[in-house]
Amino acid sequence: MPPEPDATLNNSTLAGMDVNNNGVRDDVERVIATKFGASTDYSLAMIYAKSYQAMVAGPKPADRNEALAQVSKQVCDLRTASQAVRGFSMNDLVANTPMRKQSLRAFNDVLVGYIHRELPPCAK
Repeated sequence: MPPEPDATLNNSTLAGMDVNNNGVRDDVERVIATKFGASTDYSLAMIYAKSYQAMVAGPKPADRNEALAQVSKQVCDLRTASQAVRGFSMNDLVANTPMRKQSLRAFNDVLVGYIHRELPPCAK
């Protein structure tokens, strides 16, 4: 598990601190490790966190179709996850500052809402 990051430094950027460069902020990874331990749920929660982190800190999608593809990947990644992982409040954990909330709103502005059947199918 990565060390607890300095909160001021961690919250000063969208990406925050990620000392092991796995695409998940260290503070988020620590919460997931505490909640799920060394389990399949931990691995799936980390995949979920990485995709959620990409919506907040990654490049914004160029258009709605690109945003739908990104959301579809997240949905597909979660299709085998337990209810504990699917019900985990990733939004509260990842979008935990005004800057990160604004970034997620900007992503959602490109997405402009969606209905499930609009999502591209999961790869087999």
